[in-house]
Amino acid sequence: MKLYYISGLGANEKAFSHIEFPSQFEKIFLPWIQPNVNEDLENYAKRMAKDINENEDFYLVGLSFGGIMAQEINRIKPAKKVIIISSIKNHDEKPLFMHFSKRTWAHKLIPTSFFTSDKLVSYAFFRNLYSNKLPSLNDIFEYRDSYYLKWSINQIIHWKPTYSTKNIIHIHGDKDPVFPFHKIKNPILVKGGNHIMIIQKSKKINEILKDI
Repeated sequence: MKLYYISGLGANEKAFSHIEFPSQFEKIFLPWIQPNVNEDLENYAKRMAKDINENEDFYLVGLSFGGIMAQEINRIKPAKKVIIISSIKNHDEKPLFMHFSKRTWAHKLIPTSFFTSDKLVSYAFFRNLYSNKLPSLNDIFEYRDSYYLKWSINQIIHWKPTYSTKNIIHIHGDKDPVFPFHKIKNPILVKGGNHIMIIQKSKKINEILKDI
Protein backbone atom coordinates (compact mmCIF):
# COMPACT_ATOMS: atom_id res chain seq x y z
CA MET A 1 0.00 0.00 0.00
CA LYS A 2 1.21 3.50 -0.79
CA LEU A 3 1.64 6.23 1.80
CA TYR A 4 1.85 9.79 0.52
CA TYR A 5 3.28 12.40 2.86
CA ILE A 6 3.39 16.20 2.71
CA SER A 7 5.64 18.50 4.71
CA GLY A 8 4.92 21.83 6.37
CA LEU A 9 4.93 25.32 4.90
CA GLY A 10 8.02 25.77 2.75
CA ALA A 11 9.61 22.55 3.99
CA ASN A 12 10.90 19.55 2.05
CA GLU A 13 10.89 15.85 2.94
CA LYS A 14 13.84 16.27 5.33
CA ALA A 15 11.34 17.47 7.92
CA PHE A 16 10.34 13.77 8.14
CA SER A 17 13.92 12.52 8.48
CA HIS A 18 13.32 11.28 12.04
CA ILE A 19 10.07 9.49 11.16
CA GLU A 20 9.96 5.75 10.57
CA PHE A 21 6.86 4.85 8.60
CA PRO A 22 5.80 1.18 8.88
CA SER A 23 7.70 -1.01 6.44
CA GLN A 24 4.61 -2.36 4.64
CA PHE A 25 4.06 1.02 2.95
CA GLU A 26 5.58 2.35 -0.22
CA LYS A 27 6.47 5.86 0.90
CA ILE A 28 6.02 8.71 -1.60
CA PHE A 29 6.74 12.35 -0.80
CA LEU A 30 4.48 14.95 -2.44
CA PRO A 31 6.57 18.12 -2.91
CA TRP A 32 5.17 21.61 -2.92
CA ILE A 33 4.56 23.11 -6.35
CA GLN A 34 4.39 26.72 -7.45
CA PRO A 35 0.81 28.05 -7.24
CA ASN A 36 -0.64 29.72 -10.29
CA VAL A 37 -1.70 33.33 -10.00
CA ASN A 38 -4.95 33.56 -7.98
CA GLU A 39 -5.22 29.75 -7.87
CA ASP A 40 -7.65 28.37 -5.30
CA LEU A 41 -6.77 25.61 -2.86
CA GLU A 42 -8.97 23.00 -4.55
CA ASN A 43 -7.26 23.31 -7.91
CA TYR A 44 -3.85 23.39 -6.27
CA ALA A 45 -4.70 20.15 -4.43
CA LYS A 46 -5.76 18.55 -7.71
CA ARG A 47 -2.39 19.35 -9.23
CA MET A 48 -0.50 18.03 -6.21
CA ALA A 49 -2.53 14.81 -6.31
CA LYS A 50 -2.33 14.20 -10.05
CA ASP A 51 -0.11 11.10 -9.70
CA ILE A 52 -2.17 9.48 -6.93
CA ASN A 53 -4.03 6.41 -8.14
CA GLU A 54 -7.43 6.65 -6.47
CA ASN A 55 -8.34 3.11 -7.57
CA GLU A 56 -6.03 1.61 -4.95
CA ASP A 57 -6.01 2.11 -1.18
CA PHE A 58 -3.55 4.66 0.14
CA TYR A 59 -2.78 6.71 3.24
CA LEU A 60 -2.09 10.44 3.48
CA VAL A 61 0.15 12.01 6.12
CA GLY A 62 0.45 15.78 6.39
CA LEU A 63 2.49 18.07 8.64
CA SER A 64 1.12 21.53 9.54
CA PHE A 65 0.03 23.17 6.24
CA GLY A 66 0.67 19.75 4.70
CA GLY A 67 -2.11 18.47 6.96
CA ILE A 68 -4.52 20.96 5.44
CA MET A 69 -3.39 19.94 1.98
CA ALA A 70 -3.81 16.25 2.83
CA GLN A 71 -7.42 16.94 3.79
CA GLU A 72 -8.02 18.81 0.54
CA ILE A 73 -6.55 15.92 -1.45
CA ASN A 74 -8.67 13.49 0.55
CA ARG A 75 -11.78 15.38 -0.57
CA ILE A 76 -10.77 14.88 -4.22
CA LYS A 77 -9.22 11.41 -3.95
CA PRO A 78 -10.40 9.73 -0.73
CA ALA A 79 -7.68 8.00 1.28
CA LYS A 80 -8.13 5.01 3.56
CA LYS A 81 -6.88 7.19 6.39
CA VAL A 82 -5.57 10.73 6.71
CA ILE A 83 -3.07 11.41 9.48
CA ILE A 84 -2.35 15.04 10.28
CA ILE A 85 0.44 16.18 12.59
CA SER A 86 0.67 19.64 14.21
CA SER A 87 -2.16 20.85 12.00
CA ILE A 88 -5.86 21.76 12.15
CA LYS A 89 -9.08 20.11 10.98
CA ASN A 90 -11.37 23.13 10.70
CA HIS A 91 -11.75 26.88 10.99
CA ASP A 92 -12.49 26.78 14.72
CA GLU A 93 -9.11 25.25 15.54
CA LYS A 94 -7.21 28.26 14.20
CA PRO A 95 -5.59 30.63 16.71
CA LEU A 96 -7.10 34.04 17.37
CA PHE A 97 -4.45 35.92 15.39
CA MET A 98 -5.52 34.06 12.24
CA HIS A 99 -9.15 35.01 12.78
CA PHE A 100 -8.03 38.61 13.28
CA SER A 101 -5.89 38.54 10.16
CA LYS A 102 -8.76 37.12 8.11
CA ARG A 103 -10.91 40.11 9.05
CA THR A 104 -8.19 42.75 8.66
CA TRP A 105 -5.98 41.18 5.96
CA ALA A 106 -3.00 42.05 8.16
CA HIS A 107 -0.98 39.18 6.68
CA LYS A 108 -1.08 40.96 3.31
CA LEU A 109 1.07 43.71 4.80
CA ILE A 110 4.05 41.41 5.43
CA PRO A 111 6.79 42.52 3.00
CA THR A 112 8.07 40.07 0.43
CA SER A 113 11.63 40.56 1.68
CA PHE A 114 10.58 39.04 5.02
CA PHE A 115 10.26 35.64 3.36
CA THR A 116 13.12 35.76 0.91
CA SER A 117 15.92 37.32 2.93
CA ASP A 118 18.32 35.83 5.45
CA LYS A 119 17.85 38.75 7.79
CA LEU A 120 17.73 37.98 11.49
CA VAL A 121 14.02 38.80 11.84
CA SER A 122 12.84 36.35 9.20
CA TYR A 123 15.32 33.66 10.23
CA ALA A 124 14.25 33.94 13.85
CA PHE A 125 10.57 33.77 12.89
CA PHE A 126 10.89 30.54 10.92
CA ARG A 127 13.29 29.05 13.45
CA ASN A 128 10.64 29.59 16.14
CA LEU A 129 7.93 28.25 13.83
CA TYR A 130 9.80 25.01 13.25
CA SER A 131 12.19 24.27 16.11
CA ASN A 132 14.97 25.77 18.18
CA LYS A 133 16.83 22.46 17.77
CA LEU A 134 17.40 22.81 14.05
CA PRO A 135 21.03 23.62 13.25
CA SER A 136 20.04 25.27 9.96
CA LEU A 137 16.81 26.02 8.16
CA ASN A 138 18.43 25.94 4.75
CA ASP A 139 18.31 22.13 4.52
CA ILE A 140 14.60 21.87 5.37
CA PHE A 141 13.04 25.24 4.52
CA GLU A 142 13.54 24.86 0.78
CA TYR A 143 10.52 26.52 -0.86
CA ARG A 144 11.15 30.22 -0.23
CA ASP A 145 9.52 31.75 -3.28
CA SER A 146 7.71 34.83 -2.01
CA TYR A 147 4.52 34.26 -4.00
CA TYR A 148 4.25 30.64 -2.84
CA LEU A 149 4.74 31.62 0.81
CA LYS A 150 2.31 34.55 0.80
CA TRP A 151 -0.23 32.48 -1.16
CA SER A 152 0.11 29.62 1.34
CA ILE A 153 -0.36 31.84 4.39
CA ASN A 154 -3.44 33.38 2.79
CA GLN A 155 -4.87 29.90 2.10
CA ILE A 156 -4.34 28.81 5.72
CA ILE A 157 -5.97 31.93 7.13
CA HIS A 158 -9.01 31.68 4.83
CA TRP A 159 -9.39 27.88 4.93
CA LYS A 160 -12.88 26.95 6.14
CA PRO A 161 -13.68 23.34 5.19
CA THR A 162 -17.22 21.97 5.33
CA TYR A 163 -16.52 18.30 4.63
CA SER A 164 -16.41 15.32 7.01
CA THR A 165 -13.38 14.54 9.17
CA LYS A 166 -14.40 10.94 9.89
CA ASN A 167 -11.27 9.30 8.43
CA ILE A 168 -8.85 11.87 9.86
CA ILE A 169 -6.49 11.04 12.72
CA HIS A 170 -5.00 14.09 14.42
CA ILE A 171 -1.69 13.99 16.33
CA HIS A 172 -0.92 17.19 18.24
CA GLY A 173 1.46 18.48 20.89
CA ASP A 174 0.34 20.40 23.95
CA LYS A 175 3.14 22.96 23.53
CA ASP A 176 2.40 23.94 19.93
CA PRO A 177 2.83 27.74 19.59
CA VAL A 178 1.31 27.92 16.09
CA PHE A 179 -1.90 25.93 16.60
CA PRO A 180 -2.53 26.02 20.38
CA PHE A 181 -3.57 22.69 21.85
CA HIS A 182 -6.57 24.06 23.78
CA LYS A 183 -8.35 24.77 20.47
CA ILE A 184 -7.76 21.29 19.01
CA LYS A 185 -10.63 18.80 19.22
CA ASN A 186 -10.05 15.08 19.91
CA PRO A 187 -6.36 14.76 19.03
CA ILE A 188 -3.88 12.08 19.98
CA LEU A 189 -1.87 13.99 22.58
CA VAL A 190 1.91 14.23 22.54
CA LYS A 191 2.99 15.71 25.86
CA GLY A 192 5.60 18.41 25.49
CA GLY A 193 5.28 18.38 21.72
CA ASN A 194 5.82 21.68 19.89
CA HIS A 195 5.07 22.54 16.28
CA ILE A 196 7.97 20.47 14.96
CA MET A 197 7.54 17.56 17.34
CA ILE A 198 8.24 15.09 14.52
CA ILE A 199 11.86 16.04 15.26
CA GLN A 200 11.55 16.92 18.95
CA LYS A 201 9.35 13.93 19.85
CA SER A 202 10.05 11.61 16.92
CA LYS A 203 10.23 8.46 19.07
CA LYS A 204 6.72 9.07 20.39
CA ILE A 205 5.39 9.97 16.94
CA ASN A 206 6.85 6.75 15.51
CA GLU A 207 5.12 4.72 18.24
CA ILE A 208 1.79 6.38 17.44
CA LEU A 209 2.18 5.81 13.70
CA LYS A 210 2.99 2.15 14.31
CA ASP A 211 -0.18 1.75 16.39
CA ILE A 212 -2.30 3.50 13.76
